[in-house]
Amino acid sequence: LEIKPNDINVLNNKGSTFNKMGLYEEASNVYNESLKVKPDDITALNNKGVALINMNKIHEAIDSYDKALSVKPNDITALTNKGVALSSLGRYDDAIYYYDSALSLDPNSANLYFNKGLALTHAGNHSEAIQCYDMAISMKDDYIDAYYNKAISLSELGRFEEAIRSYDQVLYISYDYVYAYYGKGYSLDCLERYEEAIQCYDEAIRIEPAYLHAYYRKAEGLGKLGKAAEADKIIKRAKEIESRESKW
Repeated sequence: LEIKPNDINVLNNKGSTFNKMGLYEEASNVYNESLKVKPDDITALNNKGVALINMNKIHEAIDSYDKALSVKPNDITALTNKGVALSSLGRYDDAIYYYDSALSLDPNSANLYFNKGLALTHAGNHSEAIQCYDMAISMKDDYIDAYYNKAISLSELGRFEEAIRSYDQVLYISYDYVYAYYGKGYSLDCLERYEEAIQCYDEAIRIEPAYLHAYYRKAEGLGKLGKAAEADKIIKRAKEIESRESKW
């Protein structure tokens, strides 16, 4: 770098290395150096935005993406990442607009459909979210996050049998996905299939022994099965864990 202090490619590569290492402030500083050399460099503007998002400087990240889009209005990376930034601010309708803009340029992107689905889920538009997750899965059949979030939206719509099938897809891909066990257990609870639900909570606890929500859901299920003594033991165990955790 000392040999070519103004080499934009060297600077951007250094910034990328810092981003990958999780050194986001250092990355942002390097991209600022790049932008002094070339203020309209798309790579530096986009990757600076990534560093800023990871520093939770969301508004500054959006500014960086806006500058990239002023240079190249159809830049898919800037459109996508601005959508991610807007979504993190809870501006889901705005995020969906940018995801749709990116999808018009790249209609075969599983990740874009997933991101749009996630924004729709957070916005409470579960039916459209499921359609997006299905599109993502059709392009990438092992897209575990799409199956998982599809299950959440199905559950929110009261479509518990379908949610269970989607959680099962998650567990087929990754047997130790703790939140899938918990979500499946919740869906089974809603169908009053308490014994099966308890088995799911047991699996969640096996994977994550301090998973308090799983203990309490298990205790609730035991109570509904008339096993009050067992439920009390589980609640006592959960409170012991909670007490221990609070001391750390």
